[in-house]
Amino acid sequence: HKPMGIAGTTQPYGIDIHPEDGSVWYGRLFADKVGRIDPETLEITEYDSPVSGPRRMHFDKAGILWLTGYSEGMLARIEPDGFKSTVYAMPEFADGYRPAPYALGVHPQSQDIWLNENMTDRLYRFIPEEERFVVYPVPLSGTYSRDMTFTDDGQVCTSNNPIPAPALEGGVLQILCLDPYYDRDETGAVTTAQR
Repeated sequence: HKPMGIAGTTQPYGIDIHPEDGSVWYGRLFADKVGRIDPETLEITEYDSPVSGPRRMHFDKAGILWLTGYSEGMLARIEPDGFKSTVYAMPEFADGYRPAPYALGVHPQSQDIWLNENMTDRLYRFIPEEERFVVYPVPLSGTYSRDMTFTDDGQVCTSNNPIPAPALEGGVLQILCLDPYYDRDETGAVTTAQR
């Protein structure tokens, strides 16, 4: 295995804090490793990543770690206690061309997993209890979105940064927000979640 990138195989990429024990979890992008730092002893434990090219990761409220597999178009669900994992293949839109999930976020209300995807101008929503994806097209070509976050009223937002910037349709970098709820009352409160 030949080291890649300016930092070789040591490059940490994603990071999050376990919501229950405060341990720090990180991904090593080119080494295909996931690590845990004990908050008391600072002892490091590393595991083989269940997906290739681990980039970004986040815990849900139940303490499950979700991780993108950029190199092969996968989403991983990891139970930190024992490091048991389940891997989900993201939908392909052409035979043999895997999506490239860059980042993910856990929706604070629904706990659905939202992934951005760099190659096909789409956002992916994974509904854990149904183990299925819902795919949303982004209204611009060349978006190359970078991160996922959520507004207080439940909208899903991502930033984009193609290189070079003129590769984006219209040539102006933007923040895109998607409202996954189709039914709100007159106050703006969600009455029905789109599934």
